[in-house]
Amino acid sequence: MTIDTYDMYCGHASTLVAVDIEATAKAFLALFKSRELRLQMGAAGRERAVKVYDWATIIPQYESLWAELKEIRHSQAGDQKPVAHPWPARLDPFYAFASYPTQTLLPETVLQLVDSDASTAIARVTQYQSLAMVIYASQVLPTETELQAILAGLATSPQAAGTLIAVIASERQAFVFRALVWLVKLGVLKVC
Repeated sequence: MTIDTYDMYCGHASTLVAVDIEATAKAFLALFKSRELRLQMGAAGRERAVKVYDWATIIPQYESLWAELKEIRHSQAGDQKPVAHPWPARLDPFYAFASYPTQTLLPETVLQLVDSDASTAIARVTQYQSLAMVIYASQVLPTETELQAILAGLATSPQAAGTLIAVIASERQAFVFRALVWLVKLGVLKVC
């Protein structure tokens, strides 16, 4: 039995997070093309930094938080339930970053191939699997057979994520469902 380090655990968790590459590219192009937009965003960033992160703002928030926490501790001392598996030195990244996603993969989320055909997508995934950023996470990724089934399922048309995993053995469906995000992360699949 192998026990991951916390860093490996976080790495495996981040393997299952994707960024919308097309939207990101469009946003960068807009910034590259518009000096006015860059200046506007820079000024807004500076204003936010002062408004949100200046000590004159932060200290009163800490004081208010401490008072609120004290009140909660006193009023709910008997009702509090401990975290299932606490490790105070390092939070579970799925718990710590649960509020970050703008979209969550659901069984009804419709996915499609970025490439025009499944064989090109399979070839790209095969290439990616030789990269260090992928090899280390092989424990959390689907098998080659599972990948081929998923990508072949998208060969003719977009499909709901739940439909895609229906061809996978039931004991592996949750595992492969989670890995669909990895395929979006790599730009092999995209959300419709």
